[in-house]
Amino acid sequence: FSAETGPIPVDYRQAPFELSLQLKVTGGTVTVQHTYDNPFGTVANWINHSSLASKTSGTYDGSYSAPVRAIRITGTTPAGTITLVQGTR
Repeated sequence: FSAETGPIPVDYRQAPFELSLQLKVTGGTVTVQHTYDNPFGTVANWINHSSLASKTSGTYDGSYSAPVRAIRITGTTPAGTITLVQGTR
C-alpha cells in the first residue's frame, strides 16, 4: 500500500528562498518530494528530496535553498509528521 499527502504549497517567490524541514517517521517508509510545477495543475513532476528519501523510523532534517513550488510526503504505509519553517523578510 502506497500513499501520499496532498501538496503543501510554499512561497516560491521569496527572495532569498529558504525552507527548513524536520521529518519524524513513526512507521513505514517515507520520502519527501518537491515539485517546480503548479502542484494543483493536471500534471506535476514530483522529485525526491536528495537526503530525505526512503526513510524509516527516526527523526531527520533537510532544507531547500532553491525555490520549489510545493512539497509532499509519499511512501509505503507512511506514518509520521513534517514540520516546515520558511524564512520571511
